[in-house]
Amino acid sequence: MTTPMRIGVIGCGQQAPKHIEGLQAAAPDIEIVAADIAQGAADKLAAAMPGVAAAPNVEAVLADPGVQGVVLCVPTPAHAPLIRQAIAAGKDYLVEKPLCGNLAEAKALHSETATAGRIGMVGFIYRYAPAFEAAAKALAGARKTGESAALGRVAAAVFRIGGRGSRQPWKHMQASGGGAINEMLVHMLDLAIWYFGEPVETELLSSKLLRPQRMIQGEMCTVDAEDFVVARMRTMSGVEVLIQADLITPAFAQSLEVQGENGTVIASVTPNVASKLFVMADRPDFPAGWTDIGGKANFYVGQSAAFLEAIRTRRPPDRGGLGDAVTLMETLDRIRGGL
Repeated sequence: MTTPMRIGVIGCGQQAPKHIEGLQAAAPDIEIVAADIAQGAADKLAAAMPGVAAAPNVEAVLADPGVQGVVLCVPTPAHAPLIRQAIAAGKDYLVEKPLCGNLAEAKALHSETATAGRIGMVGFIYRYAPAFEAAAKALAGARKTGESAALGRVAAAVFRIGGRGSRQPWKHMQASGGGAINEMLVHMLDLAIWYFGEPVETELLSSKLLRPQRMIQGEMCTVDAEDFVVARMRTMSGVEVLIQADLITPAFAQSLEVQGENGTVIASVTPNVASKLFVMADRPDFPAGWTDIGGKANFYVGQSAAFLEAIRTRRPPDRGGLGDAVTLMETLDRIRGGL
């Protein structure tokens, strides 16, 4: 009989239950211990979620010899300090996106994680959505050459993501790493790099704060982080990419369209957009015509399973690794240079 894996969850806010449900679905016998700097937050989470124990503080989780890895669900400025604490404690980690606040720190964390022999993973959850996994198969090859398995030569891609925001004040403040770039654009930028490779050109076409006053948890707040951005890039493989992201859309919206010489990919995680692949001429494994590539799944289950497998095997995950996180931070630096 194998010993159940024990995972710590640090940060007991909105994201924690999603990760816990994913971990429990991926490994039903898993043991989870939660902690938060806010008094009573871990106790409240443990009371609401069966199979979760509350630790008295973060230090107790990191000091627990049975905890093999930690999931960090905290604001961006807290990522680097907690990652370093986890590394020092001999724990592997999965951290919410983005990895940290700047490129220099991302490179340092990548190096420190590798030197310590630890597993590090960043939670870019859309890579585990069925429609985007299917799109990755159709676009295989485009990252290196621009020539994809199903669409042939890829010309352009348009990404869109928008939501209402207004869940926590820190998500809309520059000092705490909030704003449409860190909260929204990074998800689509990660997909773009996954599909099409590193950009050689970047351009911030627009960055605006359209709603400086927001009702957040029943209180009107003054915020200062951007809530509407449009970015453009051209990748090493020659693909033109446009990304629009915001925190002003009343109902969550997300979509991707990719245009190639031999067809189109349309993909989304929202039910109001049909995820489909259109191929003009047959390609191996991709018949001509329209094919449904949608599908429902809890993305956190796939991501959690990948994290747990990486811990077991001591092999970095094939998605969400620190190398990709550094490339993304390099691109973000270029984009922010246009602010």
